Amino acid sequence: MLQDNGKGFQVDRNTKGFGLRGMHERVTALKGQLEIVSEPNAGCLIAAKFPTIAD
Repeated sequence: MLQDNGKGFQVDRNTKGFGLRGMHERVTALKGQLEIVSEPNAGCLIAAKFPTIAD
């Protein structure tokens, strides 16, 4: 999990660049889930959740 108290952004309007898109693709490839929560002037939280591997 990554979190900051920076300037934030509108998640649904962030279409430039490959950073978040690349993160989403990598997490999905590992059968995980990516959660991005952010608002302008309210910082950002990015969390990746992955399934556990049973022995």
